Amino acid sequence: MSKTILVVDDESDSREVLKTYLETRGFDVCVAEDGYEAVQKALEERPDLVIMDMAMPLVDGINSTRTMRQHDELRKTPIIALTGFGKFYTPRAFEAGCTEVLSKPVNFLSLGPIVTKHLGH
Repeated sequence: MSKTILVVDDESDSREVLKTYLETRGFDVCVAEDGYEAVQKALEERPDLVIMDMAMPLVDGINSTRTMRQHDELRKTPIIALTGFGKFYTPRAFEAGCTEVLSKPVNFLSLGPIVTKHLGH
C-alpha cells in the first residue's frame, strides 16, 4: 500500500513541483493551498507525512501545525516545514511541533532522504 503525503503551499508552482517529485517516487499525494485547508485535508486523508510551507495567508504553517498536533490522530504524523525565512521560522516551527525544517527553494537531494527516514519508502 502506497504512503500518502499532504503537500501544503500557497504557491501553485511549488505545490505542483513537490507533488510531481513525490508521485514519481511512488507516493500518493494530496494538496492544500493554505493552513486552514491543510488541517481539513489532514483530518480527512490521514496522511503518513505532511510537507508544509510556513509562510502562507489565512492560516500559516505554524498555526496549522499547532492545530494538527491537538488532534490525537495527527499528533504523531511527521511534519516537514518548508521556509524561505529560516532564522524567523525555524525555532517557531520546532516549537509548534514540526519534525524537520528545510529551506526553500527545496533541495530534492535533501528532501528525498528525509522523506525516506520518516516513511521508510
